[in-house]
Amino acid sequence: MTLEGKLALVTGAGSGLGKETAIALAREGARVLATDIDEASVTHTATACNGVGSGAFATRCDVADSSSVRKAFECLDRELSGIDILVNNAG
Repeated sequence: MTLEGKLALVTGAGSGLGKETAIALAREGARVLATDIDEASVTHTATACNGVGSGAFATRCDVADSSSVRKAFECLDRELSGIDILVNNAG
């Protein structure tokens, strides 16, 4: 399966299943916006994604806070200009 040209948003991407999903999507060619409440861990995830693919970005996002979600979507719009894949893993 190839995801070349697809844009993915993965919440809860700082560790565990979210992190591994983000890396797998990047490996298959998707550009990834990884979000997590823990900025340091999600930054490491984006670095790992860039190691296997390209175009990964990270932003801190608390999905329980609407202003935080709004900022994440502003980052998504600025960096990726849309979304093809959503993995709602946070929580």
